[in-house]
Amino acid sequence: DLPTGQASATKALTSLIVGIAIQKGHLTLNDLHKPLVSFFDGLDSSKFISGVEKITLHKAMTMRGGIKIDQETIKEIENQPDNLKGKKHIQAIFENSKAISETSQAYAYGNLNDVLVMQVIDAVVPGGAEQFIKTELLDKLGIKNYQWRKSISGLPTGGYGAKFTSRDMLKWGSLLLND
Repeated sequence: DLPTGQASATKALTSLIVGIAIQKGHLTLNDLHKPLVSFFDGLDSSKFISGVEKITLHKAMTMRGGIKIDQETIKEIENQPDNLKGKKHIQAIFENSKAISETSQAYAYGNLNDVLVMQVIDAVVPGGAEQFIKTELLDKLGIKNYQWRKSISGLPTGGYGAKFTSRDMLKWGSLLLND
């Protein structure tokens, strides 16, 4: 009866949300291969590291976005949380990563890819990511007793931090088994 942490299984739930966004017409299959930066207005591209345009939604979803930020820089950035709300988080990532290259886009578990995916969801769905997750997925499955950790940007985390009851996890499984 208690929500239990799903750890990295949250990544699969985030992928389902992308699928629902595609099904609802907020994204297309072609959008998976567009430069991720094309989903965001109002960013200062003059401050981006080189290669940002190589990151696609597909690459971020398969943990091949190529973002590499050392822990010291992450700590410095996170010391100013007001500078990371909403799209400012994407701006900070694209300014502080090492350059994106074919080598950096090799599979690497984590590396802020889930943040990139959730930011895209937030940018394309009506009402934002949190509302979309609630109304288009959780409410429709009758899931009420859950927790979904928020990232420093204020958006739900895409890679970990969701908590659901075991009954509700069975609903996710049933949803997938029944297409």
